[in-house]
Amino acid sequence: MAVFFNPDDATSPLSVKPLKAAAAKLRLGLELIGLRTERDFEAGIALAVQTKSQAIALTSNPLFDVGGKQIAAFALENKLATMSFADSFPKVGGLVSYGPHIRAAYRRSAFLVSRILNGHEPRRASC
Repeated sequence: MAVFFNPDDATSPLSVKPLKAAAAKLRLGLELIGLRTERDFEAGIALAVQTKSQAIALTSNPLFDVGGKQIAAFALENKLATMSFADSFPKVGGLVSYGPHIRAAYRRSAFLVSRILNGHEPRRASC
């Protein structure tokens, strides 16, 4: 299994470390592939194919959200299953997403901020 991560993102270890631990426990081969820009996607897919990965997991990073359609297309061409944190990923051709519904979280946040700005105590804003 290949894992795409952005080595320039300081939060990448928060995703990569648990993936390494899970892969070791399951005795699953894991190929970590660092991608910094959209120009790296095709080479990343080629490396996943070369290492005989059957699937690609995308860590949480805006680069992969923006380039999700491109990654999904390259992966499909090469018959690789894909999964992403972004809930929008299946809508652009990816196989599955595993993260929260981002728009719903933003709507809920806006609702809570509105209640606080309208005089509710923060600890009671969600009621």
